[in-house]
Amino acid sequence: MQEYNERLLEITQSNVNAMFEFLRGIAAAKSPSEFIAAATEHASRQYEMSSLQAKELTALAQKLALGSTEPARAYAAKTADKLA
Repeated sequence: MQEYNERLLEITQSNVNAMFEFLRGIAAAKSPSEFIAAATEHASRQYEMSSLQAKELTALAQKLALGSTEPARAYAAKTADKLA
């Protein structure tokens, strides 16, 4: 669970940094076309990053879920061995 939470915090920090970078980009825009270019670039980059982040968090959650069922599996196997 700690690994998941740590990664979630890292992702949050990355997204906050990306937002500040975006805000700097649009603040520096000198024309509507520069503003649109900055917004489009940010949206594209964030879409890619969100997709990768979701995949990574899903993998960590699955790992966590499988790990949490291990004690039950071990108990079931031990009980089955006793019955056999």
